[in-house]
Amino acid sequence: MPDRNHAPSAQPRRRRLRGTSTRRHRRTRAREPSADDTADPRLELVLAQAHRGLTQQQAALDNLRARAGTLVAAASLVSSFFGAAALSDQDRPPSTHWVLLAFACLFVVLVAAISIVWPYQWRWGIDVRRLLGDYVEADPPAPIDEMRRSLAWYMQVDTDSNSKKLDCLWWCLRIALVAIAAEVVFWVLALWMR
Repeated sequence: MPDRNHAPSAQPRRRRLRGTSTRRHRRTRAREPSADDTADPRLELVLAQAHRGLTQQQAALDNLRARAGTLVAAASLVSSFFGAAALSDQDRPPSTHWVLLAFACLFVVLVAAISIVWPYQWRWGIDVRRLLGDYVEADPPAPIDEMRRSLAWYMQVDTDSNSKKLDCLWWCLRIALVAIAAEVVFWVLALWMR
């Protein structure tokens, strides 16, 4: 299994690899099902829940990125609409500080959106080659329940790692929402206080 920074006592043990890692394909011999191969339905439930947690995080990240794109489009429309109205009248120019504050809010929205769509390193699962080497091709092969338990464990570690980044990105979205509301207010003040 992949090395993780967490080492609690309940962490699954690593199995030794059989042979060298340079072999690409290995024939597996058929063996009779044993008592170790019977699946514990509780571990199936735990594994399904761990998988569901990662899937929900992927959906939340996609949702967050879509919202960031929508906010950038909205902030650009607000600036172009109000900015054109505020800066078009040469006889009565708007107050410079309101215009600068509105553009500063646009800048905050852009920075927040860039930080949301930035390609961070996410953990969405376990490398199948490591899984095969550590559990299927190990000598002796691991029981199915040990594989399910380990998969669930490492999926939860990945979920915990991803949740810290997602929390920060949700705060960036909140900041962008406040900035776009402030941008509208500053443009209205720039038009009103000429």
